[in-house]
Parts: sequence; structure tokens; C-alpha cells
Amino acid sequence: MICTTKDQYIVNYQETYPCWVVTLSSGLVVFQDDFRPGIEPHSAWERLYHYCHANDDYISKMIVRFRSNVQSLPENADGYYFSKGVRAGIYAVRTLHLFFTGTLNNGLLEVQCWKVPEMIPELIEERDPHKAGLCLISKDIPPI
Repeated sequence: MICTTKDQYIVNYQETYPCWVVTLSSGLVVFQDDFRPGIEPHSAWERLYHYCHANDDYISKMIVRFRSNVQSLPENADGYYFSKGVRAGIYAVRTLHLFFTGTLNNGLLEVQCWKVPEMIPELIEERDPHKAGLCLISKDIPPI
């Protein structure tokens, strides 16, 4: 199940957590709703991955946001990448939370790291799209 309605859970989620919002080629707008009670798997991206492959749909537009800070990825890419991460040091006082977002174009997957919730862009790196697994929803790479 993907979330296509901006209900109270989404309003609360977007006020509390950084998140993604995508528009599919079919015109559906899908909201990240990780850990929605009673819905499995907990990852909205994983549910979106399976939905897109089952319905021959794909992402045409993606944003990541925290409250009013909205960052857009390039539109109409061949694929879109998303994952979460954390970074901490041995003596670090605070654990840093990260989003990794990216686009696939002409076989090249470029992934950007974002410090969240501030939405501060960090490094950009190339990754192998064939090793991206569920993190990459693309038009051409077959599902795993």
C-alpha cells in the first residue's frame, strides 16, 4: 500500500520528520509514510518500489523536504534513488542522520548525501545502479 492522500498521519509526519514526496508517471503523488500503524513493510520506499514494478509505473518527479525547506531532484530521470543513513564518531556527542537521494541518467547513478533534518547537501558520488537494490526505482532495471 502506498500513501496517495495527505491525511492527518502525513501532516504529522511532515511536521516531525524529513521526508520524500514523489510524482509517478501515472500522475499519482505518493507521500513517505514510514511506520504507519498496521502497514507492512514499514518502509514507504520499499512499498513504492514494489508498487511501481507491479503497475508498470515509475517516478517522474521527486522532492525531499523538512517542513518548509524543500529540495527538488531533476525531473524525468531514468530512475530515482533513496536510502537513509547515520554517521557517528567514537567521541561524537550526536549521531547525524542522513538521506541519500539520487538520479539515474544514461546508466549513471549520482547519489547526494543530505544531513537531515536540516536538509544540508553534502557529498555527491557515483554508484553502480546494478548494486542499488530496492533503493533504486527505475524505468529500465528489472526488479530484484
